[in-house]
Amino acid sequence: MVMWLARAALAAVAIHSAALNADAISHPHFSDGAIVFRHQDLLEGTLPALIYVREYPAVFSSQLRISCMGVQMGRDDTLVFLPGSQQCSPLGNLLNSRIDDEQPIQSNPSNLIVEEAGLRKKLEKNRVLVVQPSDRTQGRAGICGCSTNTAPVVSVISGTPQETIGGAVIASIEFSATDSDSEVLLDVFSFTFNDGSRQDGLPSGLSSNCTAGSGTLDCSVTGTAPMTPGLYEIKLEVSDGLDTGHDTASITVTNSSNTIFKNGFEDQITL
Repeated sequence: MVMWLARAALAAVAIHSAALNADAISHPHFSDGAIVFRHQDLLEGTLPALIYVREYPAVFSSQLRISCMGVQMGRDDTLVFLPGSQQCSPLGNLLNSRIDDEQPIQSNPSNLIVEEAGLRKKLEKNRVLVVQPSDRTQGRAGICGCSTNTAPVVSVISGTPQETIGGAVIASIEFSATDSDSEVLLDVFSFTFNDGSRQDGLPSGLSSNCTAGSGTLDCSVTGTAPMTPGLYEIKLEVSDGLDTGHDTASITVTNSSNTIFKNGFEDQITL
């Protein structure tokens, strides 16, 4: 009887600890459960004493320290502990290896950047993220009733397509994103020039300003057009930490040498 009460008390403490100190989520690449935390918190001893992941025994913070010993990592790294295999790894390394198993990460490298940044963003609210194992209950029709996440929906509201000359002020490009799960949204911009390789950020001369709300994100791209003529396609990817959505705007920059002036060079005309 005493042993049973002790076990019940331990389970209650573990669940209470997880509820106060951890945010429980699901994640497509950690379907068996995982604990996500910052290396700095592990070093400083500020993690919960016990962390509960469904279907596994309560995990002690001392277990995390032992499992992560000897792993090459920096103080500012975000770490993942897998209770099933007792494996500890930097978040980026583990995401990369798991996505490689499913599809080559080279096919869309920005997905990894958005996904990793989204999980780190969630850690700003809590010191620990508990990724619960996926629910896989079978219905009468034999269909898996797995828990799902709704990806953000991203749209370009205005400012595309547009054509301008190099160095001219562009019409503001307005993006809007919504998430039905009311998650915190993270933005990542990238662009291509004349259908070439994708580059991080925005073309020279342009900048973005984003305003986040509960499950919403509004972004404006403003500035002056690049001087090099060609087609610039600007992509905004938005992540809720699990899934991403995106939309693309385009700017065609024409050669400024096609511009003539009249009235003493005060007014310009693009041919």
